[in-house]
Amino acid sequence: MASGFAAPYNVTISNDSPTVTYFPYRDGPVSGGWNLTCTNSVDATWIPHSFCAGASSHRTTYVGASLLIEFEGTAAYLYGQATAGSFVTQLDDQTSYSSSGNPSLGLLSKAEGLPFGKHRLFLNVTQAATISFSEAVLTVGVGNANSGSYNLRNRTLDPFTQTSDGLSTLNPQFTYTGTWYTDVPGTIGATGNVVYPRQHTSQTGAYVTFNLEQTSAFFIYGLINFDLGPFSVTLTPPLDLGSPITTFYNSNAHWISLDRVMYWSSGLDRDKVYSVKITNLGQDTTPWWDFSHIDIIDAGSTSGSGKHEVSVGIIGGAAAGAVVLLLLLLVGFICFRRGRRAKPTPTTKMDFTPEGQRPFDYFIPPAAQDVQYNPYGSTPYEPMPVLPGSPGVYTSLQQPVLYTGHPEVQPTQFNTAFSPPPPPPHSSMLPLPPPPPSSELSSSRLSYQPSGLIALSWNEPEPSSYAGSSTSQKVAGKQSDGPRVVQEEDAGTLSPPEENVVRLPPDYKDAWNQGYK
Repeated sequence: MASGFAAPYNVTISNDSPTVTYFPYRDGPVSGGWNLTCTNSVDATWIPHSFCAGASSHRTTYVGASLLIEFEGTAAYLYGQATAGSFVTQLDDQTSYSSSGNPSLGLLSKAEGLPFGKHRLFLNVTQAATISFSEAVLTVGVGNANSGSYNLRNRTLDPFTQTSDGLSTLNPQFTYTGTWYTDVPGTIGATGNVVYPRQHTSQTGAYVTFNLEQTSAFFIYGLINFDLGPFSVTLTPPLDLGSPITTFYNSNAHWISLDRVMYWSSGLDRDKVYSVKITNLGQDTTPWWDFSHIDIIDAGSTSGSGKHEVSVGIIGGAAAGAVVLLLLLLVGFICFRRGRRAKPTPTTKMDFTPEGQRPFDYFIPPAAQDVQYNPYGSTPYEPMPVLPGSPGVYTSLQQPVLYTGHPEVQPTQFNTAFSPPPPPPHSSMLPLPPPPPSSELSSSRLSYQPSGLIALSWNEPEPSSYAGSSTSQKVAGKQSDGPRVVQEEDAGTLSPPEENVVRLPPDYKDAWNQGYK
């Protein structure tokens, strides 16, 4: 709650509002508690869903009956009819004192000049005389204490909107848990000739929540009836303003009254955000709870024009500075991109990344450089995501999802000194086997040729001449330095050692010797 307020504000609470608590009960025989009485309605003719006709009041003749009103403000006035000395009032924990009002003129009691804050006002019946209570006027605070002059602005928060065709659309500011009904047009009453659009539930424990901001006070409106029951309201202020406050009320009455204050709160800090939760506690014969709308009072300051002008100037200067900064960043980015295009790529192109780009071009660098930089942008404990594909199958298109920004705007390349990661398993980038040593090539010409093929060499015979011979492919194991043709012929039988034998060359012809004879 706000520590102070700008100005007082009077709030009128009717006697049949659930925010007024009655003991020992709120509606029944006057001899044992309180009774809701309407000037033009007779209890003997009551039927279910009957409206309260005329002015209403709560009456009792029971000694010991009491009522309680809680508020946050500086003054309270109770109106009704009573015999002087038949009751006393008690403010907060002070000793009971006699009424300071004038019961004969309709003012039962008043308390003025109170310090601003939360107060509890009791009225206790002390004599067996008829006492009736009609309404309370409470002086509460609106607006923050340091806001100076204020300007009251009222607004209404509806749970739904109605269209011309009779349909309704729920207001997204409200969140419902449990089963709720939108009653439009909201026919109500025994005759069905009255409409009151509303949101209601009969599920015990169902609740609705909503948030309020720029709010100095708010009032939740609904109705009372014989089949409506108890409910609770939890107001959660910001952490620096205290703990959540839950209060309990009862909306049961045998006469119908519409547009009654079901809950209200004042003295709120309009600069804070509050959360409100309303829970239905009704069950058995009184399962329902209804609400129609919420009225909000915003006591905003009217003396902040100078501050507003300063704020506009600050905002304008900040906007201009931001534009200049963006232009400088854009120029620097363009220059950087041009300079980077002129440099040769330090690593080879890897076809398994999208569009042949390196993974670094798809990763937004962190703010601080880390020596354990991961080029994929994943933490060591984060699994590397892959694009959808067949289980266990990797292709050149099935790659980690690294960067999904706009294709025309790529992040700056970062830390190009790192080696690129290897291609995924079973990809088309597997290298060919290394070539054999030169010694193996010289000793076996066919060692690394594909099967089913024979390579011919000038120092080897035709394949058809040596079919089936593996040793005839080489001549005495000696390798020639160049291409040559090898021919072998029989030179004849060997002569005895002592025989004088004239050995002729293999191609000798007798005709060569005929000219010398």
